[in-house]
Amino acid sequence: MVDHFVKKENTMRQPIKCHSLINIIVALTIIIFMNGCNELLPAEKNKQQQDPQSVNTQVDSCTDITAVTNRNECPETQTNSETKTQTTTQTISVSQTETETETETVTQTMTVSQTETNTNTQTNTENTQCENNNCPDDIKPNTDIAEGQELYNSMCVACHDEKGDGGRANLLPSIKDLSFVSITNLTMPEAPLFKPTDCDRTCAEKIKAYLKRINKLDIEIYIPFDSRDEFNSITQYAVINAGGSDDFYFEDDFFLGGTAYKIDDFDPKGHLKELILTERRGDFKYAIPVPDSEYQVQILFANGYEQDPIQNIFHVDIEGSRTLSNFEISKANVKNNYAYVTDQFDVTVSDGELNIDFIPSLGYAKVSGIIVYKKMPLCLDLSDCVPEIDTLPIQGDAAACTNGVDASFGGLIRINNEQYQNTLRDVFNTHPHKESGFSIDEFIGNFKVNTKHPMSNIQIENNWEAAEIIAQDAIKNLSNWMDCPNKDDACADKIIDEIGLKLYRRPLTQDEKLRLKELYLTVKSEQNNFDEGAQYLLVTMLVSPNFLYQLEMDLTQPINNHVVKLNQYEIASRLASFIWRSIPDDVLFEAAKTNQLSSKLQIKTQAERMLADPKAQSTISSFHTQWLGIPKMEDIVEDGWFDEEDYEPLNAGIEDVSRTILDLVFSGGAFQDLFSVEFGYLNEAGKALYDVNAQPIETFEDGFNKYDLAGFKRKGILTRGGFLSSSFDSTRRGKFVRQRLLCDVIPAAPAGISTETLDTEGKSPREYFLELITNPDCAGCHSLMNPIGFGFDHYDEVGKWIDQIESYDGTLRDIDVTGEFFAVGELNQTFEGAEQMQSILASGEQTQACYSYQWFVFANGRKPNTHDDCSIAQSLQFSQAAGGSIFDVIISITQTDAFSHRRTQSN
Repeated sequence: MVDHFVKKENTMRQPIKCHSLINIIVALTIIIFMNGCNELLPAEKNKQQQDPQSVNTQVDSCTDITAVTNRNECPETQTNSETKTQTTTQTISVSQTETETETETVTQTMTVSQTETNTNTQTNTENTQCENNNCPDDIKPNTDIAEGQELYNSMCVACHDEKGDGGRANLLPSIKDLSFVSITNLTMPEAPLFKPTDCDRTCAEKIKAYLKRINKLDIEIYIPFDSRDEFNSITQYAVINAGGSDDFYFEDDFFLGGTAYKIDDFDPKGHLKELILTERRGDFKYAIPVPDSEYQVQILFANGYEQDPIQNIFHVDIEGSRTLSNFEISKANVKNNYAYVTDQFDVTVSDGELNIDFIPSLGYAKVSGIIVYKKMPLCLDLSDCVPEIDTLPIQGDAAACTNGVDASFGGLIRINNEQYQNTLRDVFNTHPHKESGFSIDEFIGNFKVNTKHPMSNIQIENNWEAAEIIAQDAIKNLSNWMDCPNKDDACADKIIDEIGLKLYRRPLTQDEKLRLKELYLTVKSEQNNFDEGAQYLLVTMLVSPNFLYQLEMDLTQPINNHVVKLNQYEIASRLASFIWRSIPDDVLFEAAKTNQLSSKLQIKTQAERMLADPKAQSTISSFHTQWLGIPKMEDIVEDGWFDEEDYEPLNAGIEDVSRTILDLVFSGGAFQDLFSVEFGYLNEAGKALYDVNAQPIETFEDGFNKYDLAGFKRKGILTRGGFLSSSFDSTRRGKFVRQRLLCDVIPAAPAGISTETLDTEGKSPREYFLELITNPDCAGCHSLMNPIGFGFDHYDEVGKWIDQIESYDGTLRDIDVTGEFFAVGELNQTFEGAEQMQSILASGEQTQACYSYQWFVFANGRKPNTHDDCSIAQSLQFSQAAGGSIFDVIISITQTDAFSHRRTQSN
């Protein structure tokens, strides 16, 4: 099972390159900045206490930071056998509630000391030094090292001194973090008198082998802790924000059952704030996909924000073992009166899923956060210490199809703003302007999906106010959307039947019709006015959960192994929500009514019909805009990052991307064509942006004409202004390719690392970003992004082609767009510029599988997990067999079990 956690800039798994790690205290890591907050001092866990404790630490000189991350700090390696010892005495108050009525406070004085010893042990000088480049035989055990010595002396010694640790640049950090070979061909061509052909990858490997040996890097053992047991390092793997999402933790995912709950009118302080503000409640479980390994798990509970009248007692099972029995939060020791975190539970995962069950025994169970730590093996070789490069589960597993129909639990999806607007368009034959005040949509992956939180009171009020405005306007223009000869009760019945079907996306039950008719009659009678009664009728339907949520709750369908097939109207609703971001039309409703959506062939027929409808164009555009991360112009203006003079070219670049993709898709283009398309849609601002002076091949009234861009350095969608302005430097552009085109998981940045300390004086942007690759604190992430991003350096932040770039001292430098795909398997190779890079991407199976994966998330409103392995494989097989067009990819999603089935909480 491939680990598929991906998160923005949160702290997760880190490369282990350190001689000291911060120990975990009780449930949280308490980081204390001593001596001017420059040194990190780990607090030791009080091993005498068996029950979870509430720990308060007071520090005079610095602010203590409560963190849920187990930070792996990597200080610079100490030389000259320097040993640093820091000792501080802290007063730690440990409070333990032993019974409901008895509290005992124990004050202890604990001395916490940290000794960081970094020793470069030297045994015999003749065995560790190479005097005059004459190394003893045991330093040269193979020909690679001997040849590496000869190559180094002929090419490198003049700039980097005899051992590679001096001169123009220190080469040793790049050898320690394993980025040396990958960047040699990027950096060495810039060296004086160096020809790029002088040292290929084999040459670099030999030089690396020589430098490792003479600097004894190949036998250095990194020992994070004093002990040398099999697993002596623990690094934070993931933090799941139960019931919520924010910019630091993983969004709530991988759950089955329960309800997300957001805490209003509560303002906790500290690092745990975002976790504490949300929780999942009920009878539920988590099945978190992780690689088989050793883990430690902590569970965070929130308390102190309410006086819950319900007594909640529950059990927690982890991997089938009871870890908390008859647990009651109100009787636990709550940290700072609002949070309680358990001890760490040791867990072994052998089936690719970390299973955590929350089982109520009285009331309901609840949880605010799940913290997962991965036990890492002792680094006996530097290759053990490099972070794993994980890829999301984009290939699926065809073998899983032999296990029968399966699908993951999808949660309760509330329609997003785009679906709301499109539905009003299709129901009332108008283009209403939705009032301000609505909350922005939530995200699942790259796409706008609302599944994490129930509607707040403010959202309910806003929806009601909007519904009143919409209903009033609709009744004023009744003839635009309803054929009613007279404004009477018969017209109201028709509204209930026809509009109810559309808004609820299914026929109304007889009880629902009677209730709505009763509401209409009551208001009409009170106001003596048809319009008032009909308006209230529409308002009631527009604020109903049956409209605002995509409800799939048919209890009449048979259940097989927790999986149930959707009924005909639910499949129709899914098709319309996916392909039109709206509601079914009359044809689709009729197909549902006559059971013509029972087979995959029938679903495929409808999907093909719907894609031919102009309404599908906005969906195609919406998907690619969100996938490519292209903002709307109003967001760009509000953000204020760009100058006002850039607005016209920025808008022109966005329009070019959107219109070019639509043309490509609806002319039968394949996914690979996105990276080689050579036509575009430009207005005058777009022509100036792209330096195009040719005549259009097709003209349009709005001024965005079609041009042949061959020869204008705009081949492929990644050379267009809309994309380039959304990711405007080497790191961001490389990160986009890694995460959104390859579905790779980039390791999280080490905690506490800042690029502000890097020197930019006299450097070009490329030289600065190269330093991020060679810096041991930054290389783990930036070596995966920057070499790809270099291919875009001929395009500035707006997307205009430039031949020279301004360095940080104001001088102009020539631009080098040599880049490399590193740690991408089949795609590993160097390239020159964005066009070559796109050609490599177009040829990769991983790229195509990632594109299909993105459509799966967009269509189903959730990320797949192990229950979707068959469906992911089905989608890829179908689209490839059908010809591989983008239409084929879209239709392939509708042919999967995951699209036509749902998972239930229980049988």
